[in-house]
Amino acid sequence: TENKRVHRLLDQLKSYLIVYDTFLYHTFIASFCEDENLLSQWRGYSNEGGGYNIGMSISDETKFIHDINNLDSDSYIVLRKVIYNLEDQKSLIGNFLFLLIARAETLDERIAKDIPEEKNNWSSHVALHAINILFDIMLTVKNPAFSEEKEWRMIKVMQKDAHPESVNFRPNQTNLYPYINTYIFEKEDEKVFPLRSITYGPSHDRSLARSAVELFLFNVSASKHQIQLKPHNVQIIDPGYILKNK
Repeated sequence: TENKRVHRLLDQLKSYLIVYDTFLYHTFIASFCEDENLLSQWRGYSNEGGGYNIGMSISDETKFIHDINNLDSDSYIVLRKVIYNLEDQKSLIGNFLFLLIARAETLDERIAKDIPEEKNNWSSHVALHAINILFDIMLTVKNPAFSEEKEWRMIKVMQKDAHPESVNFRPNQTNLYPYINTYIFEKEDEKVFPLRSITYGPSHDRSLARSAVELFLFNVSASKHQIQLKPHNVQIIDPGYILKNK
């Protein structure tokens, strides 16, 4: 396009993208894998196969909250399937920008005709709305080298000055990680955590791991909590192979 005001819109979009993620908002992400028994995930995230994989079933009826004392609150969390294919990524971003430019050119013509005094002001307003969609796309794409992960992301974007008391922190040896407590349940007669399976890691003793998980499930289900756990809904899974710790 040769339209200077549309070019200004694209420049503002680029500037807002930096401001959006750096100065205005914090982004919190919890990552999940479609595969409950992926060797690379055991090696990378579970102390060489010594952990457990928690399998959940998420649907349109699943609710996410941050305040356990207010089960009717809304967390404004979105769930996104990560896109790894480069052509799909280019198509998604390209189509968005194509539509944005086409609509911007039409809008510019109408404003120049009907309210000419606003012709130099509309681009910033459009950019502010468009940045939300573009940022959402950016949080959904990933390098194809990681495609084996089949990742889904639970995403929470929060204004930097909003509810700082809701943010918690956990340290490791080198960094301090902020996080927000999130409670997940299915909207039934009872509030039920949508746990469907627990797979114990391939470096566990099989009999001990299964017994411990069974005991854990019934122990948790017996406790009084606003969100319940139903052990009979949970399948305990053997990984099917052994991975010895070094």
